Formats: sequence, C-alpha cells, structure tokens
Amino acid sequence: MQSALCILRLKNPDTAHLRQWAEGIAARRGKRIAVVALARRLAGILFAMMRDGTKYQPPKQRPSQPSQAEPTGGVAPPAQSPSCLEAAA
Repeated sequence: MQSALCILRLKNPDTAHLRQWAEGIAARRGKRIAVVALARRLAGILFAMMRDGTKYQPPKQRPSQPSQAEPTGGVAPPAQSPSCLEAAA
C-alpha cells in the first residue's frame, strides 16, 4: 500500500504509466480504491518479475498510431541463463 501511495504522490517518469492508470481509477471510483487497485497491480508485476527472473522495465511511450504488438506490462522477457530450478538440480 505504501508503494502505491508513493507512486501516486511522486512524479517519477518510470512510473508515469502506473500513475496515469491509477488516476483514471481515482477519478471514477475514488482515491482509496485506486490505491488498493494500484497495490494489487504492483503485486502482479512483482510476482511476474520473480517468476521469470527479470528486472522491471517500464513500457515505452506508445506511438501516435496503435501497433499490432501487445505491451509487455513492464516485465522484461526472461534471460537466456538457466533458471534457479535447473541450477539446483
């Protein structure tokens, strides 16, 4: 919850897309619900990063025309190194 509040308060360009998303929810549903929604979204991003062993990479700015490619949601593709399970075996 504290991380979500921090993202909403600070104007870091790396988290601008998350802040804009949460501000849209805050306009419709209220700030408290937006903070909880943002915290849940952060938990999903962190879980995907731990699962895939990747670093956070904020999505790039979208061009003026929509492209056919799907955004990755801020999670980098997995590295080519062996996973932790393979290293333990």
